[in-house]
Amino acid sequence: MSQLQVIGIMGCFMFWQMSLVGSCAVFPLLPLLVIPSQKVRCVFSWWSSNIQASWLASFLVFLRYGLGIKIFFHTRKQECLDDLAKLGNALVVCNHRSRIDWMFLWGLAAAMDRLRGIKIVLKDSLRKAPGAGWVMQCTGFLFMARRSRDSDLSNLESTIAMHCQDAAGGPLAFILFPEGTDLSESNIEKSNAFATARGLPCYTQVLHPKTAGFVTAWQSLRTFQSNQSAQPALVDVTIAYMDHQVGERPSELSVFLKGRPCREVHMFVEPICGLPSGVPSSAVEELCRQLFAKKESRLAKFYAPCASGSLPNMAAFRSGDDAFTVEAPLEAVPAARSAMHWGCAAFGLLEATALFAAWELGTSRTLVAFIAICGVYATLTGMGGGIDQLLLRHVAWRASIPLANT
Repeated sequence: MSQLQVIGIMGCFMFWQMSLVGSCAVFPLLPLLVIPSQKVRCVFSWWSSNIQASWLASFLVFLRYGLGIKIFFHTRKQECLDDLAKLGNALVVCNHRSRIDWMFLWGLAAAMDRLRGIKIVLKDSLRKAPGAGWVMQCTGFLFMARRSRDSDLSNLESTIAMHCQDAAGGPLAFILFPEGTDLSESNIEKSNAFATARGLPCYTQVLHPKTAGFVTAWQSLRTFQSNQSAQPALVDVTIAYMDHQVGERPSELSVFLKGRPCREVHMFVEPICGLPSGVPSSAVEELCRQLFAKKESRLAKFYAPCASGSLPNMAAFRSGDDAFTVEAPLEAVPAARSAMHWGCAAFGLLEATALFAAWELGTSRTLVAFIAICGVYATLTGMGGGIDQLLLRHVAWRASIPLANT
């Protein structure tokens, strides 16, 4: 077993253990959600958002320094990088090359100074993951069941409305993958079959996006924006990898169990400015398609040398009309560096508090309390639709925003 395999397996355990500690830290505040008050809900959201930020920051440090994965941001101008933390509530749209893209987008959230405000659209099955799923429920992540399009879009609208209204975690960074799934060969075939049937070009580096979620997310962000002085922002992200071996897409298995993490992650970040309000849905749909057509073109140039076994062509992004001339590693961005430092310190304090509490309670009572907490979370997830749905119901008591069917 290689050293990276050992580190990766330890990282899996660390991620799970930290999520369980985070779940236990949020648990005492769950009874607040039976009080029909926005201020009370904001207290719950503020606490859970801070737990989320420290958890994600700590694991981001592990990805960077434990596994040695280098993360880079590319922008067109230095001002674009500097201004990321100054944006209002943001819809972040990214291609979905691998199943673990969302973990590296924590780095972008750190650079935008909103690890407390990051919310990601995930598959519904992740809701049930012990520890991690529970924390993400408490912090208001969105889980797409994909059984009913109308129900999913209603959930999307309701979730954005809630976060815009409460703003307990600071500015929002709502992460959306319009492709809906990762870039596997079977998914490329399905996407291109769809494209051929509708007279659209076939892609090899991205899938054709599902525009309904993009339209709903953007229009909801504009509708429910609470601070009119800071207009919502659309941030386009193209994520690309320097793989462990050329052509090997990163996955949970390769990164954490096989000791084969990707060597570098490159995020090409472009805030889309000047979007007028009140544009029709058809125009927003077309914008989404244009963004992914550009991603296909960029990534095709980037990965072109890989067909012959060579490394990706970084120069493809540094010249021409579509040039990203500014490059910065994660640790060089002040907001990200600060978030990682304070996040690790905060979660270290939380871990120490948990150990002290377990010491005071003793082994038997600690085990009973832990089993009881897990039982409550499992029950709320299985029978109550999840704490994220409980949060939406709580909002419906105090404000007339759409309530998703559960």
